[in-house]
Amino acid sequence: MAMKRPSAAVSKKPATKKQLPLSVHKSLPLTVVDIISNFEDPLNQLGFTCRAYRDLVTQGTLWGAQVRNIGEIHGRRAWRHLRTSGGFNQTLAGVNLPASLHTLSFGHHFNQTLAGVNWPANLHTLSFGFGFNQTLAGVNWPARLHTLSFGFNFNQNLAGVNWPASLHTLSLGHHFNQTLAGVIWPASLHTFSLGPSFNQNLAGVNWPASLHTLSFGHHFNQTLAGVNWPASLHTLSFGYFFNQTLAGVNWPASLHTLSFGHHFNQILAGVNWPASLHTLTFGRYFNQTLAGVNWPASLHTLSFGFNFNQNLAGVNWPASLHTLSLGHHFNQTLAGVIWPARPASLHTLSFGHGFNQTLAGVNWPASLHTLSFGDLFNQNLAGVNWPASLHTLSLGHHFNQTLAGVNWPASLHTLSFGDFFNQTLAGVNWPASLHTLSFGYFFNQTLAGVNLPASLHTLSFGHHFNQTLAGVNWPASLHTLSFGFGFNQTLAGVNWPARLHTLSFGFNFNQNLAGVNWPASLHTLSFGQGFNQTLAGVNWPASLHTLSFGDLFNQNLAGVNWPASLHTLSLGHHFNQTLAGVNLPAGCTLVKMHSSSLPKGFSWDFALAGKQSLDFAACWHNGKKQLGFTCRAYRDLVTQGTLWGAQVRHTWEIHGRRAWRHLRTSRFFNRTLAGVNLPASLHTLSFGHHFNQTLAGVNWPASLHTLSFGDDFNQTLAGVNWPASLHTLSFGFNFNQTLAGVNWPASLHTLSFGFNFNQNLAGVNWPASLHTLSFGGDFNQTLAGVNWPASLHTLSFGFNFNQTLAGVNWPASLHTLSFGFNFNQNLAGVNWPASLHTLSFGTFFNQTLAGVNWPASLHTLSFGSNFNQMLAGVNWPASLHTLRFGYFFNQTLAGVNWPASLHTLNFGDAFNQTLAGVNWPASLHTLSFGCNFNQTLSFGDFFNQTLAGVNWPASLHTLSFGYYFNQTLAGVNWPASLHTLSFGDVFNQTLAG
Repeated sequence: MAMKRPSAAVSKKPATKKQLPLSVHKSLPLTVVDIISNFEDPLNQLGFTCRAYRDLVTQGTLWGAQVRNIGEIHGRRAWRHLRTSGGFNQTLAGVNLPASLHTLSFGHHFNQTLAGVNWPANLHTLSFGFGFNQTLAGVNWPARLHTLSFGFNFNQNLAGVNWPASLHTLSLGHHFNQTLAGVIWPASLHTFSLGPSFNQNLAGVNWPASLHTLSFGHHFNQTLAGVNWPASLHTLSFGYFFNQTLAGVNWPASLHTLSFGHHFNQILAGVNWPASLHTLTFGRYFNQTLAGVNWPASLHTLSFGFNFNQNLAGVNWPASLHTLSLGHHFNQTLAGVIWPARPASLHTLSFGHGFNQTLAGVNWPASLHTLSFGDLFNQNLAGVNWPASLHTLSLGHHFNQTLAGVNWPASLHTLSFGDFFNQTLAGVNWPASLHTLSFGYFFNQTLAGVNLPASLHTLSFGHHFNQTLAGVNWPASLHTLSFGFGFNQTLAGVNWPARLHTLSFGFNFNQNLAGVNWPASLHTLSFGQGFNQTLAGVNWPASLHTLSFGDLFNQNLAGVNWPASLHTLSLGHHFNQTLAGVNLPAGCTLVKMHSSSLPKGFSWDFALAGKQSLDFAACWHNGKKQLGFTCRAYRDLVTQGTLWGAQVRHTWEIHGRRAWRHLRTSRFFNRTLAGVNLPASLHTLSFGHHFNQTLAGVNWPASLHTLSFGDDFNQTLAGVNWPASLHTLSFGFNFNQTLAGVNWPASLHTLSFGFNFNQNLAGVNWPASLHTLSFGGDFNQTLAGVNWPASLHTLSFGFNFNQTLAGVNWPASLHTLSFGFNFNQNLAGVNWPASLHTLSFGTFFNQTLAGVNWPASLHTLSFGSNFNQMLAGVNWPASLHTLRFGYFFNQTLAGVNWPASLHTLNFGDAFNQTLAGVNWPASLHTLSFGCNFNQTLSFGDFFNQTLAGVNWPASLHTLSFGYYFNQTLAGVNWPASLHTLSFGDVFNQTLAG
């Protein structure tokens, strides 16, 4: 076969994607590719995936020698996974798919017949996208196919389909709503799911004997009487609208899990449940009495939804019930309830948000292990006869009752209080077995004199706790102690429990640690964001192995006497101290930002050898598919005198990189660049938020292409010697320096200024190559006398710009011009550039268009929300193709003289004018991408005028109406060309006639 290079049309793709190596292009025949683009080997898959829009499926593809070279580039020898692009819609007839293919997924638009397709023998997973809707009759499926799924539009009859014998999972999409009667299912099918639209009677369906999971979608609401369920069915779920009686349903004997959706609300008395049922779930609206329900003897888990609120007295619970959940609205007395305790099975009981009944006199099941109450529960616990087996008790948001006199169960292990609890703990008789105790947001009571249980090992305090710890009698067994946001008390004189191994402090803690007598067993210590005290003189416990500081910590570490056992030291966002003289213990790992440690193989001693080599030695990040190496935010190596040669070369080699291409400094980096020898290979350099150093005398790398500054940078640009190759330059929020006298690099293509920039542009000597220029929110200077670069193509103004355009001498090359929120100046007399193609106005623009002399080249014109001026008498440019009006436009269209070229017209939500008598523009030719002529008229949410008598343009292709349109269609004389017609939510008219 003769090898041809792909044509330009074939190889088009987004500019951000990299071309395949030229040798690969040469290896592919023209017929091989649908679109040549980037290849991706995702997450160590055994095979190869072409992800969305990066696909190789087409007619006549050769998956052997021609494609093998691509596999070898990625270290793969066989194709396993293939996904087509969203736009792919080519016939599969004659396609020789790779024999090794395991998974095949088709995108949004694929809708081709499957008859005659030669599937790979190994294919086991096949999925079709949104648009597929072809008959399956006569399809010769691959013999090993086990998973098959169809998308949104599929709605074909399944009778006569010859399914593969191996199929075990079948999913049908949104629109499927065909009868299942007469379908011959594969004997191997075990999981079957039906989409939202399915609502067919199930009587007469011959289910496969192997089916164990069956789920119905949103709209299914058919009687279950007479359904002959498969004997193997294990899990059955019904969707949102199902609400049919269960009386007389003959459930499969094997059914284990049954769930009902939102709307189910049928009486349960008389239901003959399957004997094997283990889990039963009711949805939001279920609220029927449980009296007389004959539960299955095997029932283990029972859940009720939001609305359930029935009395439980007299309910005959199944002896096997282990877990019972009562929903949001349940608020019935528990007195007299006979729990399934006689056989002692109930283990977990939870009450929802609304429950707030006294617990006095409740006869709890003897087996109860876990009990939880919702937000509104706030009853006194004195006199409650807890079950002897209770292990975990959770009290909700509003509980705030005294604990004095509470007779806790001896078995209680875990006790937690909600946000509002704030009662004294003095005199509380804690259970001897209590292991874990936690207090919520508002608790702030003294611990002095509190007799905590001797068994306690975990204790945590919430947001507001801020009491002295001096004199607290901690239990000897306590090993984990945590304080919340507000705690900020001195630790001097605290007598810690001897076994304490984990101690954590919250945001506000910021006390000096000198003189603290730490417990000898402490191994983990963490400080919150606000801690920033010197560590000099701290006597750390010898056992400490993990120490972490929060965001604000920024103290010098030189001279700190670290414990010899320290294994991990974590420093937060703001830490920016020299590491020279820091003597960390052998084997200690330094972590920056709590999540990034030094890479494997990195030598800490080596990295510090030059002292000046590193600003902060931290984690390295190999940016996805970058040719070079990136140090991402907070993981940076920029500093004075950095040696990018011998000292750093070894680190590159660890990551398989030989040249630096991309470098980003941390948020807090703010060191001079004078004397910094940046790597000669550097292509992109980004400075973080706080960088604000002079650029005079900086020796930029000759290869630098992109340079960006963060929010704090605000230094003069006069005298800066820019790199000759600089293409893109951007300034952050605070930059506001004069541009007069700046000697821009001749190569500069894109220049953008941040919010605060607001300097006069008169006298600025722009670079001759400048293509794109954008100004930020505050810019509002006159444009009169500005000498724009002749090459300028795109110009955009920000939020506050509102200057007259009269007398502005625009660059002849200007193609795109956009104005921001506040611009509202008269356009009469503006001398637009002849080349202007796209013009957009912001929210406040609302000036008459009469007398405006538009540029002859204008193609796209957009108005913002507030524009609402008459169009009669407007002299549109003959070239206008696209015209968009904003939210409030609502003017008559009668008498408007539209441009003959108009292709697309959009009206906003408020437009609501009659169309009678409108003289629409005639049809024109087809524009870009080989598409046919396509004139679009779209109307917003409030349009609601009769269509009778409208003289539509003969070329109209697409017509859409908004939310409130609801007019009769009788008598409407539609254009013969109409291809697509859509109506909004309120439309409800007869289509007859």
